[in-house]
Amino acid sequence: MTAFLEMREKLKQFYGKYEIYITPAIRFLAAFISLIIINESLGFMNQLENLVIVIIIALVCSFMPSNLIVVIAGAFVILHLYSLSIECALVVGILFLLMFFLYFKFTPKDTYAVLLTPICFAIGTPYAVPLIMGCIGTPLSSISVGCGIVVYYVLHYMKANSAALGNLELENTIQKFKYVIDHIFEDKTMILMISAFTLTIIVVYLIRRMSINYAWTVAIIVGASCNLFSILLGNLILEISVPLGGVVIGTFISMPLLFILQFFVFYVDYSRTEHVQFEDDEYYYYVKAVPKIRMSTPEVKVQRINPQRRRTYRE
Repeated sequence: MTAFLEMREKLKQFYGKYEIYITPAIRFLAAFISLIIINESLGFMNQLENLVIVIIIALVCSFMPSNLIVVIAGAFVILHLYSLSIECALVVGILFLLMFFLYFKFTPKDTYAVLLTPICFAIGTPYAVPLIMGCIGTPLSSISVGCGIVVYYVLHYMKANSAALGNLELENTIQKFKYVIDHIFEDKTMILMISAFTLTIIVVYLIRRMSINYAWTVAIIVGASCNLFSILLGNLILEISVPLGGVVIGTFISMPLLFILQFFVFYVDYSRTEHVQFEDDEYYYYVKAVPKIRMSTPEVKVQRINPQRRRTYRE
């Protein structure tokens, strides 16, 4: 364990020393992966699939505020949909404006939650997201995660129904809008995932904030169980076909990732817990103090012996 603690301190020191380079690199990767997934999921506008364009835009995002990545990713989606259908682009554009309002109003610091959620859905491991945001975020983080879920299912629906949406033969524009809106929001799986992830974030947040021993460990285990149970129950109530095997496997795979996160963010020694009581003119205070586990990195000192002086001494 000592070796892991030393490694953790070295990683923290490394990040603190090279943060000016690491942060832009993370933004570049987030923007690049997001745009690549959008192009792979939609691919209706060939000009946006040019790898050089994607790299240039990702490089621009690396030196700009993180929220710009969300805006540019939304613009990419709308441009792709414009090539498919003007009605689809307008409907999704209005939907994105509403989500942007909620996101920038309540959770503007959860940029990576909005980007990470559809990415994790695309690679088949989304069940770690609500656990992570419950541990490091707040209940309002469910807004960011919910926005990411909506984005994923909108992309999935547009890709799966691109042939029908590109050849809508309805009487007027209003009917086309209604057709697109109805088919986006009737997705019961999207509603189930938003509900289950929101409940999981709230449960994990409330438990890890309690002053009980091993609060984070309990929060991770209970949160994973809550997420699994919510999806299974919703699968029965809504009568949908969520792949239960993938849910179970994905939930159990996500738990070790959360314990690694706990090691780096909240690693304390409950065996040295202290309870302190004091008072002032207005209140009595009962404080529980749990020390963090820290390990200082060893300093290597090299002592050099001057051979010239040693020969002189012998003489």
